[in-house]
Amino acid sequence: MQKFILALVAACALLAPIASAQQETCNYVVQKGDSLWQIADNYDLNETVLIGLNPTIPDPEIIYIDDVIKVPCKGDPEKGSSITNLLSHRQDLSILQAAIAAAGLGEDFSDGNLDVTLFAPSNAAFGELFTKLNITPEALLNDTALLTSVLTYHVLPGGVFAADDFVTKTYNTMNDEKVRIRVADDGTVAIRTVAGQRARVTVPDLEAGSSVVHVINEVLLPFPQETPTAPTEAPTPDATPAAPTPAAADACVYIVKEGDILFDIAATVNSTVAQLQELNPSIEDPELILPGQEVKLC
Repeated sequence: MQKFILALVAACALLAPIASAQQETCNYVVQKGDSLWQIADNYDLNETVLIGLNPTIPDPEIIYIDDVIKVPCKGDPEKGSSITNLLSHRQDLSILQAAIAAAGLGEDFSDGNLDVTLFAPSNAAFGELFTKLNITPEALLNDTALLTSVLTYHVLPGGVFAADDFVTKTYNTMNDEKVRIRVADDGTVAIRTVAGQRARVTVPDLEAGSSVVHVINEVLLPFPQETPTAPTEAPTPDATPAAPTPAAADACVYIVKEGDILFDIAATVNSTVAQLQELNPSIEDPELILPGQEVKLC
């Protein structure tokens, strides 16, 4: 009988990692002073089970600050003590959490007293970005400068905005570029970027310490997207050169229409508000332009 009990205990120990691997997992960003044993204890796990969830860790005795390890999803998916704590509760935001760690922003976003508004792209949004830019997740995570620029463009500093607090206007981001928020009649919050993107909030008002997080369906890009130009065909040797076509007189001028703001015009012509204001020094307030007004584009 004693042999049977010992065999049963051994079998359970062997099956535990398999059962845990079948659980939904979230990310945990290693903090200063962490050990794998402590993390396992915090999640009510045997250390062997945690190692089974992270087979790529070469030495369980050596983990580093900002390492991202897999743990069972635990905690309220709508509330956390900080931004990183909230992200660790949500399986759909694991890429964002890894990106924050890779950019070296983990310590800042682990501060429960940080009071910002974060637009959080879902894993699906990052997947679309990787396909669109034809890059791998590793390439983005290894480009710290680009990653930091993109992530800080998702942060509205100096205030916490619940979905109901937004009004249709332009907001400053931590990146120093701007986003245009539009609130529909049904309360839907949409975001227009300098790249001309139109993202929307899909899951609003997640609590993250003193901050608030809104899940969005697109990764926001803080730079105008380049529009590819079609290649021109070289003339045949015996072709008579065509006379040059004179440039249109209004090619560099835009006539403001009802409802226009400089932000939207800049996004449409792959420019920025700052560039257009430099070309149009008489425009002091980019949100106050009048129908019929001429705006120089080049």
